[in-house]
Amino acid sequence: MKKKFLLLFLSLIMCLSLTACKDKEENKTNNNNQNEEIEESGTSLSAEEITELGDIATKIGDYLANHDYDNVVTYYIDTDNGKIVVELQDNSKEKQDWFKKNIVSSDKIEFKESSN
Repeated sequence: MKKKFLLLFLSLIMCLSLTACKDKEENKTNNNNQNEEIEESGTSLSAEEITELGDIATKIGDYLANHDYDNVVTYYIDTDNGKIVVELQDNSKEKQDWFKKNIVSSDKIEFKESSN
């Protein structure tokens, strides 16, 4: 009985491990597809710059998904200028500094006042 239980337990662990690895591969594929889309847009950004912009955008998205912060109206990657554009409702220096301190600080971020 112990052998059957152990075999069942090990099989379950292997299945869960394979499933988790597959999810990581799918995420890696999705990230690669996003980078390819940026590269195909005719930009002259290097792969490192594209990765850096993607990492910054991910940090912003993760923060907004997990916190109640409504000053960010939208954000996007400006591939022509190699920047992440963050549109704020209140684009004061104080709000920009708060964003840099609490979400992400980078010279690749350009703040704009939202027109909404």
